[in-house]
Amino acid sequence: MTTTGWTAETLEREVRQRGGSVTLAGSITAQTLALVLDVSARTLQRWAELDQGPDFYTVSGLANGRRYYRLVAVAAHLNQGARAA
Repeated sequence: MTTTGWTAETLEREVRQRGGSVTLAGSITAQTLALVLDVSARTLQRWAELDQGPDFYTVSGLANGRRYYRLVAVAAHLNQGARAA
């Protein structure tokens, strides 16, 4: 995984190369994001609790409040982190 220049398209390729799937709206589940970032699902949960990770959304009434991450938001977060480093 590179450290700069992420786009939704490069993330989508990475997700698919790792066997994950992307919704038609360009979103992925927390489990898929954890796989791509090589972190645990618990780490993503902790980041969400501390408001430190990428923006996410939940769909009320569906999938027990499962978190989804838009690829554009993940790319922006990764690129911001690379600039801060």
